[in-house]
Amino acid sequence: MPICVTSEPMRHQTAAVAKLKGSRVGGLFMDMGTGKSLTAMMLAEHRQDRVDKVWWGCPCSLRRNVVGEILKHTTAGEADIHILTSESRDEEIAAATWIVFGIESVGQSDAVTLKLARHVSERSMMIVDESTFIKGPRAKRTDRLTKIGSVCRYRLVMTGTPLTQGIVDLYAQMRFLSEKILGYSSFWSFARAHVVYRKEKINGREITTDHIIGYRQIEPVIENVAPYVFQITKSECLDLPEKIHVERSFEMTPEQREVYEAIKVDMILNRSVDDFVGRGASIALFRLFAALQKVTAGIHRRSDGSFIEHDRVDTLMRFVGQVPEREPTIVWTKFRACADQILPALEKEYGRGCATIFDGRYTDSGKQANLARWREGRHRFLLATAESGGRGLTLNESAFAFFYADGFKYENRQQGEDRIHRIGQGRRPTYGSIHCEDSIDERIRQNIASKGATLGDFKRRIEKESRSRLKDRLLEFVSGTTPTASPIEKQRRSLIYEPS
Repeated sequence: MPICVTSEPMRHQTAAVAKLKGSRVGGLFMDMGTGKSLTAMMLAEHRQDRVDKVWWGCPCSLRRNVVGEILKHTTAGEADIHILTSESRDEEIAAATWIVFGIESVGQSDAVTLKLARHVSERSMMIVDESTFIKGPRAKRTDRLTKIGSVCRYRLVMTGTPLTQGIVDLYAQMRFLSEKILGYSSFWSFARAHVVYRKEKINGREITTDHIIGYRQIEPVIENVAPYVFQITKSECLDLPEKIHVERSFEMTPEQREVYEAIKVDMILNRSVDDFVGRGASIALFRLFAALQKVTAGIHRRSDGSFIEHDRVDTLMRFVGQVPEREPTIVWTKFRACADQILPALEKEYGRGCATIFDGRYTDSGKQANLARWREGRHRFLLATAESGGRGLTLNESAFAFFYADGFKYENRQQGEDRIHRIGQGRRPTYGSIHCEDSIDERIRQNIASKGATLGDFKRRIEKESRSRLKDRLLEFVSGTTPTASPIEKQRRSLIYEPS
């Protein structure tokens, strides 16, 4: 079936096609909500006389969403689109023009990988949506997709966050397009030229670790990549309403504080300094932060299996109470267990069936069914985890989103905010954030405000800290500090709804 786009493009989408249409490979590094999907379809339409099939790889949770976008923007019908699984039959694949597959499946399922390898051809176009999923040069799915994709005449990568850790993330994405772009046949060659790793002495020998401490000769990398990439930010191409950010804080209950301090003693003071230096440091820090955040999030369990008492849910309920009646509302949280605590509180206040859950406990079809019911207005509240719903979805039905329990990843917070701040949003989106005072939550809050720099600075500081002061620095970091707010700022925090 011919590929025919029916939606009217915006100026920046036309500019993207104009830049990339002359090349067989390219990248759309466009901010979330700026219309990458439509741009990719326009490129496919431009090449349709040389393309029989478009293979669209995306995170598994977004496969149904991609199908919806294709149906929305092109003349394709359901029969023209196929979601590739291990059960897909050869005749189903042959009959479809658009084949949507999960990127994770390529690393986890030999059956899906073999079907891809058997059916892609020189007359194929392969798209890798959310291409940071293949940024790991040693990952199985990266290696498999790169080899299979090399058969396709046209290849495209798309993401709003191409560099989550630095230019090291570019290597695998560009190698999927063509190793000629960067000019290196292996990651080792690229790293030796551009990445600076930390060195350590072990048993008197100096070894190079996997820990990145800097980069060098960045300009040639950018110059090589630039001709193949179209990059644009929201502020450059969209006239979207400004965001409103509001915060709420709460104090730990006596029991929470007791547990929090006990974990600090157990995981810092009672551990050897060696646990927090060298190769195992990242694992030790992750375990420490996760244990403390479960306490502040209210999902730490007592010895009898019950949860400790906390005020986080009550803080959310007071927050939600300020949203105009019947407004569709999203609540983001890092942990599934938090959604299990929030749901009964919402139903007690707003009635049974007022909320639905969108997280990893459901299959893709289950999540999509829950999402559809929320969009239809059958549920007012959507409780979602960042890992399941924070990418690719357009949730413009809502202008209110609450971040109940953030993680350290700035990218997850940014992705969550942009679900309701994208093309088609006509109202000022309001974001409510909740944090626990004098705790690890304060550091998470600072990390998000600094776009991920706070945690990186702390880790670098720890690496340089003397062994005698290292535990003191850890205790200082996880204790958190509560910034003093001015009277005007305190008043601003007390408001959530500002009529526009």
